[in-house]
Amino acid sequence: MKSKRTYGARPKSAPRKTESLNRFLRPREVCERLGISRTQVWRWQRDGLFPPFIEIGPRARGLFEAVFIEWMEARPIVGSEEVAK
Repeated sequence: MKSKRTYGARPKSAPRKTESLNRFLRPREVCERLGISRTQVWRWQRDGLFPPFIEIGPRARGLFEAVFIEWMEARPIVGSEEVAK
C-alpha cells in the first residue's frame, strides 16, 4: 500500500533549506513579506527607496532574494537610538 502524500502550500516565510538566496521573489511575495500593497512598493521604487524589479520574462518581474535581504538589513529599526539622532 502506498503512503498517501499530501500536497500543500508551505508558508511563504519559511524558505526551504535547499533554496539559495539567488532565487527570485515575485512582487506578490515581496508585498506579503513586507505587509504592504504592490502600489506602495512601486511608489518606493519610483522614489528610489526600494530596489527595482528585474524583468525575468515578457510578463514577469522579480527581485533576487539576496537583494531583498540586503535592503531589509540596511533599513533602520524604528525606535532604535540611531533613528532618534
